[in-house]
Amino acid sequence: MLTLRKAAAEANIATMAAYCARHDLDFAPHAKTTMAPGLLAAQFAAGAWGMTVATPNQALVLRRLGVDRIQIANEVLDPTALRWLANEDAEIYFQADSVAGVEVARGVGGRLRVFAELGHAGGRTGVRTLDELDEVARAINDADNLEFAGVTAYEGQLADQPAVDDFLDLLVAGVSRLRAAGLLPPGARVSAGGSAWFDRVVARLAALPRDIRLILRSGASVTHDDGFYADRTPFRRVPQEGP
Repeated sequence: MLTLRKAAAEANIATMAAYCARHDLDFAPHAKTTMAPGLLAAQFAAGAWGMTVATPNQALVLRRLGVDRIQIANEVLDPTALRWLANEDAEIYFQADSVAGVEVARGVGGRLRVFAELGHAGGRTGVRTLDELDEVARAINDADNLEFAGVTAYEGQLADQPAVDDFLDLLVAGVSRLRAAGLLPPGARVSAGGSAWFDRVVARLAALPRDIRLILRSGASVTHDDGFYADRTPFRRVPQEGP
């Protein structure tokens, strides 16, 4: 039987909520870490802005649990899933890292909210250059049924802090370039942050324009006391920020 110490989980949720409030971040923790209704509710009660999932199926589960603001941290190409998203009475976002992917969403009709995704060499997803990011952003803006929500990235697969910082600086440059070109709409957001480097996300993305909100997606913050994150949690690097 898997058990969870309630006091420890509540303390972790409170620590992360206080961290996001202190740095003025919107928090959409990755719900696939637990998919547990009680823990999701506790994170919302602590001030979470939304929840992140990996797939449309997980988004469907969260909708049935009553979650009405969800980010799917992947591109969605399944027409059935896209039609559901277009007709769902909720604030659901997904990502695009190719013009071809944008065209699939464009062909479905209905209103869809899309982030352009920047990736890095060897990463799982995301465009690799700022020119490609520009192309995807323009394709989203040109589609009548798509709302360009902003730019997203994931730094969690990178091995060390210099590589993370370089990638996050590229993200800032990409967002600034889209803003200068008039492609980034008012109220746009930037979404980033795994559970290993969110301190670097906060530090490097402080250079973003003040009117752009940062969504932090770190999900392994409820139950990460043992194992991988006991060593990799940013709170080991910045212990003054939380236990």
